[in-house]
Amino acid sequence: MRAVAFGFSALRSCRSNDRMEGSREIRRYVDLETMPLYVAAGTILPLGPVKQHTEERVDQPLSISIYPRVDGSSLLNEDDGRSFNYRKGVDGDNTALE
Repeated sequence: MRAVAFGFSALRSCRSNDRMEGSREIRRYVDLETMPLYVAAGTILPLGPVKQHTEERVDQPLSISIYPRVDGSSLLNEDDGRSFNYRKGVDGDNTALE
């Protein structure tokens, strides 16, 4: 058994998509096959082939895992892959997912 500390207000399990309240510590059995993996509620996690840089072209598909907030929403932000302009609202497309 290991202690797992949550620092966010709400999390989702990557394995089961179960919602967990954050800002607390729980005890879980942990080994290499069952290691707990949690993401912040509202996370949109793109998964694809390994790339050496953001502009590298790949021909394999990209999959997206969505871990919604309590209200069921998330925000997908597509940026230019080179800068932090999306933080200023420049060079990015925001799509609300509900």
